[in-house]
Amino acid sequence: MPSWTNPDVVTHLILRAAGDARPSLAKTGTSGRTAVLGGTAVLAVAAGTVIEIRARRA
Repeated sequence: MPSWTNPDVVTHLILRAAGDARPSLAKTGTSGRTAVLGGTAVLAVAAGTVIEIRARRA
């Protein structure tokens, strides 16, 4: 019977019980989709900036 006061035994037991229970990072969209959405956002901000500058000059 293992000694429950031995830190190595307790650590081994905890790690064995946990297995691969570590949480993984959330999955985001694919890189292609992310690039398209990012490009669209950049174009939208640029277009809004141009409209704002032209409106102030008028």
